[in-house]
Amino acid sequence: MLAAIPIGYALAENGYQVNVEPMTSGKPTTMATIEDFPALPLFEAMAPYDATCDLSTSWQWNSPVSLLDMNLDRFHIRDCTTPRTAMLQTPERYENLPAEYVVLCGSGVSFAEVKRLTIAQMAAVREAGRRIGFRTVLVGAEKGETAPVDIDLRGKTTISELCKIIAHARAVVSVDTGVMHLAGAYNVPMIALMPYATIGGHLSEYSPKIVLCGATASHISPQDIEAATVRLVRVAREQFCIVGPDRECCGVAETGRVMAKACGVEYRTYREHDGGPCIAEYHNYDGVDLHKNCKPENTVLSLHRHEGLVLDQWAGVMFRGRAAMRQVRHLAKRWRYVPLHTPYVISEPRKYRADFTIAWHGQLRDEKGLAEIITATKTAHERNPQIKLKILGSLPTGLYDENLYQTVMDHAGDAVEVDIRDNWEREDLYRAMETADCHIAFDKFDKEQSGVAATDLGFGVPVIVSCSTAFDDVRGWCVTSTREGLAETILHLASDEQAYNNYAKRAWLGAQYRKPELIARQYRAAIIQSQL
Repeated sequence: MLAAIPIGYALAENGYQVNVEPMTSGKPTTMATIEDFPALPLFEAMAPYDATCDLSTSWQWNSPVSLLDMNLDRFHIRDCTTPRTAMLQTPERYENLPAEYVVLCGSGVSFAEVKRLTIAQMAAVREAGRRIGFRTVLVGAEKGETAPVDIDLRGKTTISELCKIIAHARAVVSVDTGVMHLAGAYNVPMIALMPYATIGGHLSEYSPKIVLCGATASHISPQDIEAATVRLVRVAREQFCIVGPDRECCGVAETGRVMAKACGVEYRTYREHDGGPCIAEYHNYDGVDLHKNCKPENTVLSLHRHEGLVLDQWAGVMFRGRAAMRQVRHLAKRWRYVPLHTPYVISEPRKYRADFTIAWHGQLRDEKGLAEIITATKTAHERNPQIKLKILGSLPTGLYDENLYQTVMDHAGDAVEVDIRDNWEREDLYRAMETADCHIAFDKFDKEQSGVAATDLGFGVPVIVSCSTAFDDVRGWCVTSTREGLAETILHLASDEQAYNNYAKRAWLGAQYRKPELIARQYRAAIIQSQL
């Protein structure tokens, strides 16, 4: 039996005993260690910290989250907002399969009598392939009677090989069994054939999907399976683009460009867009351009805040912060939470050193809290002269605060190094950030507006934030401070080697979930689901 929670495989690969409780026998069985399983580095880091991992899942309707509760040494990380569908890296392709294929799984181990497809139902998937041009690959634990498919791999694959097959499939058609859960974990478009009158629970967080129900799986009509397969594959083949503003020094536009590259699609400005299927990176400055150039019926919004928008009219919504989501429960399956991406992740976290440079980057605007950061750093510098602040600022036309700029320049000196440009090239900015021992983002107002902290995680150094700076799924991996206590927080990290190393590791682990190639799966899933 394949486990319903794919993280179990990752733990097994790293030497942990994982018990699976089959519902039929009630006797737990031990999952074998799996070679080559595409686990994230997060789980490789558990053993050195003598960590415990408790994974449970929120089964609330369309709440695609897992509760990751880890004790790393003396630090406690609680990340309640990471989709479990972002936990698995995409493996290499399985050899000798066609360029486009659909995976079919027609039987399950538990409650097998209600989860078995008929020959006619399996033939319906192959007929869909003949109509629109794909091959059908049958998978399963045991070889059964001859089935009407193009390629029969039942009983011929390891779990790792099965992951490769599923991860690169155009779609998966499966009964309620482990193949379906792995398809959900990789965000592969799926048709779930459910032997129940109602659905929910584990299916609610999988996307994109079509669900067909019957008293048993065999009661679902072959005609419905064929029609659903044709529909799903056609939608999954459709091209989309990512659109956004054309402003310089704009985090929303930069997010769009990074995610377009990760998705392998074109980035267009609002004015360049032709109205086709798209994901729109939205900022509240862009309401006019959004409504003028994007058609609501084929546009998925990617947004942090939604002031001025009537969300019901759009095909889908991806929220990058949690606060706004509480107001849109009525949208049901048309919205998802998607974490902010971390565009650049170093190979390992930084180790402590006595020289302590703090980096701040962003636009010179008053709400970014830069004046408070300068004051706290200079206070800390008086007690520890090795503490310095590096300001990597940008001056977007019409958006920066001229008074703040003058304040920053007035403080330039031994404790404060200033490098301000009209617009930073990404590579230059990252090189400058790599030299720092700590990053800081300290917005003053509780607007959940800054995505800076998610970027900072990838440099493997402690990240200091205020309670209002970072989205709550990012903040758990950072060092949270108040304005009044900021100088003491800086001094603590600069003087305590163990604390520094643990917070650096903590930030680096948080970045693993947010690599663009993992978030890209969520993007594709959102646009496909919106068109089904």
